[in-house]
Amino acid sequence: MRGPFLLKLLLITFFWSSIVSATLIERDYEGVSGGITYDSKTNIEWLDLSFTRSMNLVQYQHYLANLNANWLFADGEMVSDLLTNFEFYFNPDSAGNDIYGRAINVKENYTYNNPKDIYFKHVDEMKVLGEFTTEGGKWTGVKGFTSDYSGNYYKQYMAYYSSNKNTGVVSAGKFYRAPKARSDESFFTYRVSTFEEPAVKATVAVQSAVQLPEPSTLGLFSLILCFMGLRKYKS
Repeated sequence: MRGPFLLKLLLITFFWSSIVSATLIERDYEGVSGGITYDSKTNIEWLDLSFTRSMNLVQYQHYLANLNANWLFADGEMVSDLLTNFEFYFNPDSAGNDIYGRAINVKENYTYNNPKDIYFKHVDEMKVLGEFTTEGGKWTGVKGFTSDYSGNYYKQYMAYYSSNKNTGVVSAGKFYRAPKARSDESFFTYRVSTFEEPAVKATVAVQSAVQLPEPSTLGLFSLILCFMGLRKYKS
């Protein structure tokens, strides 16, 4: 009887762990497919970076004011929390090594020469937040300013690569620059969601974008139950 009992406990553990998960969901916005990325863990909606591309700071501030839709300029802590939904690895070791290869000049931003395939996979997953491609297609990826500033310079988060895939560029909020309305510059923009799916389900396209398991207190508690149950039946 021990085997079936333990199996039931393991199934309960799996079920609880599946319930408590972080999910990013794409929603249409202003006629743009996937124009919003909804984070169900925080109940925050993120405006696609493409909406604020090629704006300087004044243009961006005017854009938010004219939208009158409760959109706000996100700070670095919020963006950092958002990016934890992805598997991207932002912390090379002291020698610059990580799962993508060897990072060079690990300071405010850093580069990879000939990064491994997993680098492109992880960058492409983040493109759900708003992909940019520079003129001529030389660079592609994700890049956006946050509201954290020092003087006239604002913090950026970025992960992108060259068209020939021999170079990757990354920064996890240590890179400060002045917004200059470049085609590869955007602003991380968010609002608290008031979306009520049953009322607008017919007009808003919703699809699962990213689903990643998240360690949780419930999952941990269920594992403890398994252990206690096993000890009980052994005694």
